[in-house]
Parts: sequence; C-alpha cells; structure tokens
Amino acid sequence: MEGQAQAITAVLITSVVVGTVATSYTWGVPLLEKQQNQAELERTEQNVLGLYNQIVEVSQGGEGTSAEIDLFESSNSDTRVRVNEKQNYIEIRKRGGNSPYPVDTWTLLKGNSLQNLSVGSGAYARSNDDLPGAVLVRSINAEEESLVTYRVEFRNMLADTPSGRELSRINLTAEGQTSSSGSTTIFVSNQGKAWERGSQAVELPNQEKVPRENTELVLGFR
Repeated sequence: MEGQAQAITAVLITSVVVGTVATSYTWGVPLLEKQQNQAELERTEQNVLGLYNQIVEVSQGGEGTSAEIDLFESSNSDTRVRVNEKQNYIEIRKRGGNSPYPVDTWTLLKGNSLQNLSVGSGAYARSNDDLPGAVLVRSINAEEESLVTYRVEFRNMLADTPSGRELSRINLTAEGQTSSSGSTTIFVSNQGKAWERGSQAVELPNQEKVPRENTELVLGFR
C-alpha cells in the first residue's frame, strides 16, 4: 500500500508540474516572454513620453538650450526612429509580441485632442485648451507579432493676444540623417525663434492670415 501511495503521489506531482508548464503558454508564446515584451513596451512608452517632455523643455529654454535623450540602449534592429519634417513629428516603430494597445487606431498617450495633427483635422488647437503637441500610439497585429508605432508630434497653437490672434509652433528639423535603428540617442538643440508675418503669415480656412512664431529645434541622431 505504501508503494502505491508513493506512485499515486508521484503521478499527481507530475500532473501539477505539467499543468503549470501548460498554463505558462498562451497562444503558443511562453508567459515569461509575454511579460518581457510587455515590460519592454512599457519602457518604450515611458521613453517616448520622456522624449516629448524633453523637447518641450528645450523649446522653452531659449536659444542655445540643448539636451540628449537616450531612446533605446539596445542595438536590437526591431526598433526604428525617423523624423518627418513635413508633418512635424518623430516616429518610433517597434516590433515585438502581442501589444496592449488598440489595433489599427491612433490612441492619445499625451494631449487632449487630435486637432491639427497628421492623423486629425483642423488648422490649429487652442493654447488654453490643449498642449503644443501630442504623443500617439497605434498597433498593427500580424499573427503572433505586432508592430507598434509611436508619434511625438507638434502643431499650430492659436492664442488671443493684445495685438491680435497669433499662432505658435515647435518646428522640428533633422540635421543629417532622418532615421536611425537600434540603439538611438537623439540630440535636440534650440536654434531660436522665427516669425512668419505679412505675406508669409499662415492662412486659415476662413482666409484669415495669422502670424506664426516658430521655435526652431534641430534634431540629430547619435
């Protein structure tokens, strides 16, 4: 009887171990790997939000202010960063496991609206209602892998001043290369302010011409 009891106990222990290992897999991906992917995406999100905050700080610091931001310490080629000067954003793309973000739709991580963003509408956002820029994220899933895209984007901000209505914008310009992959450090430098007035003023949809103050930031990869 004692031998039978030991045999039954061994079978039960084996069953528990097998069951535990089996539950460590979801859709064929080890649970530990999923947790690592999740932690890596969380770090990336915090780095992207930090990038936005640093750019705003440099823009407010005056001409000559600069900063270096480490986005990725790993040389993993699954990450890519590029600057889109025309639409005034920095895009960070990362491949990995299952993503927690909504699929095929842009979600705001920072900012109150999509006003005057590349994925939104409108000629401006109001300075007393919104932030000078936004951080967005979108996920595209393909089988067991996802492509997560973050954007740090800046827009026209409209303000009523004693001299009339004015626009302001943080303007991004790339120095040298416009993209980088793997380990990436971004250098940001404030080059001062430049006005668009008179014939160079920005024309709104109602045909009103409004002067715009651009804070010129130069970005470089290191």
